[in-house]
Amino acid sequence: MRSPHARLALLLTLFSLSIPLLAHADISSFWIAPGGGAVGPPAELGIGKSQSRATIGGIVGLKLAPPLALEGRISRPKFDLAGDLTLVHYDGNLTWFLAKGRFAPYVTAGAGQMRRKDNTTSDYRFAWNGGAGFRVDFSDHVGLRVDVRDVSYKVLASDGDKLRHGAEIFGGISFGLGGRLEDSDGDGVSDKNDACPGTPAGARVDPKGCPSDSDNDLVLDGLDQCPDTPGGATVNAQGCPSDSDKDGILDGLD
Repeated sequence: MRSPHARLALLLTLFSLSIPLLAHADISSFWIAPGGGAVGPPAELGIGKSQSRATIGGIVGLKLAPPLALEGRISRPKFDLAGDLTLVHYDGNLTWFLAKGRFAPYVTAGAGQMRRKDNTTSDYRFAWNGGAGFRVDFSDHVGLRVDVRDVSYKVLASDGDKLRHGAEIFGGISFGLGGRLEDSDGDGVSDKNDACPGTPAGARVDPKGCPSDSDNDLVLDGLDQCPDTPGGATVNAQGCPSDSDKDGILDGLD
């Protein structure tokens, strides 16, 4: 399928079918990812077909919904050719994160401009792009981003403008800003670090999110209004023992 419109339509169709299965791993509401990589430009620009050149650039992103983000990217390679040829690629993409956790693969697609500049001319060409990659989180707000994209745009060939494709590889460190940790049970330990989800509200938990019951009366610490109840004593819902016959010996021990 050579038409960029058809290729993009196929990508978007596949992505939309996948949305019910997606979960966005990044808790940040905004992020930046400076980095670099390599680009393989079309041969018509004077670069050999098998050659690539290093680039610098970066990504800025905004979370729109749990699986979906809006991202902008810039990539700038400089080619050591006669005429000092420079390409600058600007694009805006929709990015879907496909998993929740420390490792989050993603797919991305969008459009932008390719600026071609040398000592004599400067022009802009509309460019499509689509690709896939992954993010590996080092912490809640810092991670590694790596992706590869196919970028298509028209270049001047011997018989007129022709649509050509070029691969772009990017790697960078993502720094997240804003957002908040998901903590479904409200125990102060984020869901992705909580070893005991669903802890009752008010119960005290350890750093892993697990509650304790110091007197083993089955009423959790933090909810137990009578801590240090003797082992084996019968207690009510508040963790307090009873003495039905008032003989000074607690029910369950009497």
